[in-house]
Amino acid sequence: MIALLLIIAVQALTSVDNCDTQSLFKVYNLTMSPSAPVANQNATLYTDYEVFEEIKTGTATYTCTLNGIPVLTQKYDICTQTVCPITVGLHNDTSIIQVPSITGTLLCKIKWFDDTNRQLLCIQTKIVEPLNLFAKWF
Repeated sequence: MIALLLIIAVQALTSVDNCDTQSLFKVYNLTMSPSAPVANQNATLYTDYEVFEEIKTGTATYTCTLNGIPVLTQKYDICTQTVCPITVGLHNDTSIIQVPSITGTLLCKIKWFDDTNRQLLCIQTKIVEPLNLFAKWF
């Protein structure tokens, strides 16, 4: 009798969304490349948005949960995350993301606020990775 080990790589399912349409910046386009990120490799988040008033200072917050359990909460000066002042007009930002090796659902939110705590933008990324590998003996 011959045993055959079948290994199937399962791709991650992803989504990138504007999580608050009432933010001060108008988000036009959110794209992640590759659309099915690979664990332990980089993915690129492309964000196109419009700014209607100049922003000189503020904060950027990053929160992530894995299967509903908080795994990351970080807060930065917004000027360390983008060029300040953030000028009026159209902007195209690119962010490199290291995709972790996970099993389950990783939900992350990026929120920017001005110095009076008005929300500038909210971006939510969701990566669902069933199992990195599935093995079955025949």
